[in-house]
Parts: sequence; structure tokens; C-alpha cells
Amino acid sequence: MPVQKENSVLKKNIGNLLFIDIVGYFLGVAAQIVGTKYGGASLASLVNALNPVFITLFAAGYLEEHVGPVRIVSIFPGLAGVYIIIAGAHGVELKLGIVFSIASVILWSLSSVLIKKVSAEYDSLAVLSCSATCIGSFRRAASGRENDSSFLDWCCAYNFRFVPFNSRKP
Repeated sequence: MPVQKENSVLKKNIGNLLFIDIVGYFLGVAAQIVGTKYGGASLASLVNALNPVFITLFAAGYLEEHVGPVRIVSIFPGLAGVYIIIAGAHGVELKLGIVFSIASVILWSLSSVLIKKVSAEYDSLAVLSCSATCIGSFRRAASGRENDSSFLDWCCAYNFRFVPFNSRKP
């Protein structure tokens, strides 16, 4: 009996997938690169260490996950430590690097929470393949060259072709 393909992953979660791909992967990584350029690698790394804090906050708000008192108490020293170090930042470029690094953390954390939401319903390989295909298409469109294809694009197309999108988790 042939496998009936349904595009429910695309139909139901197209907004989430586009957000993950464009805002999370593309803009989040771009903000991280700009933040590292202007703030330096050590400062950008310090700010990126806030990912678990923001993921916890977004998961509590968006996924309605329970955040226990230990997690809540542990968030404050993390935020305080980063604040103490970046509060002494002087210069426009350094402050610009901090802003871009914080934007990167927020975008990446939101994407991580959305990935968890979509992956809870569908097979992780299906979600990854769909996201990789969208990223490859977006990269190709952003390059301005119609025939621009890379090894990544071919891998994404291969995955997209063979992963059934009716692969709901049991």
C-alpha cells in the first residue's frame, strides 16, 4: 500500500517554520556575526551564554512549561553577572555589538522554543528537512542568482524528497 503523503507539516506550521528559518536561523546568525564583529568574541560569547535563560523564559510563556523555584532563582545570578560585565562597556561600537548579540540571543531562543513545539508533533527529521529546504531556497533567493546551487541545496532537496511529511509522532 503506497504511503499517502499529506502536507500537514507545511499547512499547519508554515508560519512557525518560516519564523524559525528566516528570523531564527538567518537573522539570528546574522545578528550574532555583527555582534561579534563590533563587540568582540569574548563579549559576544558572554551574551550568548544567556540562551538558556531566554529559552526558559520563552518556554514558560509560549509552551506553558512549568518553571520551578530553583530555575527562577538561578536566572537572576546569570542576568546579574552579564549585566555587571557589560555595564562597563564604553564606546558606540562596543554597545552596538552588545545590542546585536542580545538580539541574536532573543531570536535564537524564540526559534529554539518553536522548534520544540513543532518537533513535539512531528518527526524531527521531517521538521529539519523542511527547514533546511526553506533555508536553501531563501539563501538562493538572497544571492540574486537563479542558478546558484551548492552542496547544501542538493542535500536539502534530497532530504525534502524522501522524508514523508505525514510522520506524526505516536
